[in-house]
Amino acid sequence: MKIPERTGKWIEIDKSTDADDEITIQLAHGIWAGWLTPVFVKEEDLASCLRSLGWQVVLPASVKRPS
Repeated sequence: MKIPERTGKWIEIDKSTDADDEITIQLAHGIWAGWLTPVFVKEEDLASCLRSLGWQVVLPASVKRPS
């Protein structure tokens, strides 16, 4: 699943193909530089993605939900 990133790019999250208990996160252009450049995604977008992968996700009550 692709999730929009604050800068207008996107990240892709999917189940890992070689491990049942891991997910794979990729940035656009196939370069993972998260330790150098922060990646900003909305909590609700990330929660929706993880739910689509079968995870149980509960967001804090202070998170604004889309109308």
